Amino acid sequence: MNRHAVPDLSHYFTGSWALSRRIIDRRAGIVGRLSGHAQFKPDETGLGYDESGVVSYGNHEGLAHQSYHWDIHENGLAEVRFKDGRLFHQLDLTTGAAIVDHPCAADQYRGEFRVATQNRWVTLWQITGPRKDLILISRFRRVPATVLDSVAALDVVPADTSLRR
Repeated sequence: MNRHAVPDLSHYFTGSWALSRRIIDRRAGIVGRLSGHAQFKPDETGLGYDESGVVSYGNHEGLAHQSYHWDIHENGLAEVRFKDGRLFHQLDLTTGAAIVDHPCAADQYRGEFRVATQNRWVTLWQITGPRKDLILISRFRRVPATVLDSVAALDVVPADTSLRR
């Protein structure tokens, strides 16, 4: 896969992304899927990340949600944090790819991030240990802003009032 350098994380990631995730549970012999959306929103220290979707895993189908915060530093690096503020991992995508690690009790999370284009990126997580043996492959595709979002960003009110929010 080609790599697309990302010197400015906020600029690249801000916006909406379609999300497709494959969940491979090697221990249980189950392959699951998540289909949904991810949203990056800028704030005073970086980017808020929220994902939601429908997960199918074995006999279970239901809603899933996850949130993180990306603290972005001036050098283009990020500290990805759980909702409660604990550090998940650091992230440097200036070359378009990164490998990150996170110990979680006795389990080990190893993630690979690859930015393919301006509009596509992928993560691969391998989670191993006494409690888990998983592979998570997530594909993200940018969702283009709608015409109304573009108009709102320009602070222009359309002449046709039926288009107003």
